[in-house]
Amino acid sequence: MITRKEVERLTRDATQYALMMDDHEIEQVIVDFVEVKNMRDRARGPP
Repeated sequence: MITRKEVERLTRDATQYALMMDDHEIEQVIVDFVEVKNMRDRARGPP
């Protein structure tokens, strides 16, 4: 399980993480993040 501390580290150093990743890994992370964001937006409903 990912800890809150790991999330903070990723958000603080996102560019450094991305520099260590291959393009397909970056693309997959983006896809996964957008999918979660869209699910959250739909769950919240219209403003």
